[in-house]
Amino acid sequence: MSNDIARTYAGQPDITDQFTPGTNIKKTLRFFKQHFRNGDYTFGDLTVDYYNLTGEPLRNWRSDVNKYPKDVQEEIKRHIIYAMTRKDHSGNDDPTTISFKWEKVTDPKFVLCTYTPGPPPSYKIVISGYPNPQPTPLAERQGKY
Repeated sequence: MSNDIARTYAGQPDITDQFTPGTNIKKTLRFFKQHFRNGDYTFGDLTVDYYNLTGEPLRNWRSDVNKYPKDVQEEIKRHIIYAMTRKDHSGNDDPTTISFKWEKVTDPKFVLCTYTPGPPPSYKIVISGYPNPQPTPLAERQGKY
């Protein structure tokens, strides 16, 4: 990935930040509800909306997320869907936080999800052997390249 592209969209910390407690996960839930139809949504769309990606940054993001094989996309989405559709005992939205970790691209290929019942409950999704987003937050990279 070139430096010009690297400065245009979310990095690893940004992706996890979308699913952290409080206003972040509520904002992500709002976008999720806009996209979630018939039990599915397009992989990568939550980040597109969360970070308001348009133009070249949007094209670069879509190109990179499409480097993940369809079955890998589906596995990651399966856990995100479950976390975002969680309800509390009263039937109110109660999305579960998610953190993401990427292993080296050269490591064996796998997606591993761990659920911790809490309190509060949370998921950790480890992605190995597939393209990694930048390791630094977008805001840190925007003025550098």
